[in-house]
Amino acid sequence: MLRAGTQTMLGMEGQWRMTWTSEGQFWEQFDGSEMTLEWAYDGRNASWAVDAAGRVSILELDDREVRYVGVI
Repeated sequence: MLRAGTQTMLGMEGQWRMTWTSEGQFWEQFDGSEMTLEWAYDGRNASWAVDAAGRVSILELDDREVRYVGVI
């Protein structure tokens, strides 16, 4: 499934997209005029995020839980 629209994040307006499956996988992206952020979950164990500088990191502990809150 896909949802998309306009969102304000960190004081910037941008395009938001979220794709998810019934198995629990999801990919979410905010694409603003000054930066793009994205995060995802594979439906099993792995969660990752790409920050504004383009660095990819595996999410663990609190960082991982915060990303799930918007999905539940």
